[in-house]
Amino acid sequence: MFDLGVGGLGLALSLGVGIELTVLLLLLRRRRNWSIRQALGGVFVRTAIATLAMAVGILLIDAIWLQIMPPLGPIWTLARVGILVSSGIMIFIGAAALLRMNEIWDFIRVVLRRKPATEIVEEAIA
Repeated sequence: MFDLGVGGLGLALSLGVGIELTVLLLLLRRRRNWSIRQALGGVFVRTAIATLAMAVGILLIDAIWLQIMPPLGPIWTLARVGILVSSGIMIFIGAAALLRMNEIWDFIRVVLRRKPATEIVEEAIA
């Protein structure tokens, strides 16, 4: 067998979640006559576009960061990761807002506890 290290753990997790998602979607389709294209098609496309914008933004910020500040040790690496994560979050939320993704605002409301999750789910179902 191959020794994939930490990457193997990530690969195994991704494959496991992918298989689980496929099985659950097939069960939903059979039992409820549910179509993923109708329910999630637009959300998937908007999320993919926002994710692409986030990835491009992170790569650009990282390239600029490495030009300005070469690696100087663990503190600078930690600062770099913090800046990349926070900028990635901001870029994704901005792209989601431009694409009019209501789901991102629902998520933010749940995280900030301004509205209980049960009310958001009930609104989404209705």
